[in-house]
Amino acid sequence: EYEVMAAEDSYKSFVAEHPEFATDTALRSEVQALLEGNPNLDLVTAYWAAKGKAAKYASAQTETRKTAERKAAKEAAMTGTAPPRRGAVTSAPDRSQLKRMSNAEILAAAQAMSRSR
Repeated sequence: EYEVMAAEDSYKSFVAEHPEFATDTALRSEVQALLEGNPNLDLVTAYWAAKGKAAKYASAQTETRKTAERKAAKEAAMTGTAPPRRGAVTSAPDRSQLKRMSNAEILAAAQAMSRSR
C-alpha cells in the first residue's frame, strides 16, 4: 500500500512539473506505448523519449513546409508576373494594311515601332 501511495505521489509531482502531459493525449498515449513496450523504462525517460520523437516529427514537418515555400517563391520569381519594361514589340503592318491606313495611322505605327527598339 505504501508503494502504491509513493507511486501516486511521484506521478502527481511529475504532472505538476510537466502540465502538458496532463492535457496532451497524443503524448500520453506515446508514453504509455513506450512504457508497455519496455518494462525497464521509467516515466521520466519515456516522457522525454516521446517528447524527442514529437519534436523530431515537428521539425521534419517544418522543414518540409519551408522547402515547399522556398520552391514556390523561387518559381514565382522565375516566372514573373509584371509586363516587360520595354513594352510589347510592335511589328510593321502588312502591305495590305498599309494601303488601307491613313497618314496619321501610318505615323502612329512608325512612332510605336521606333519606341519599341
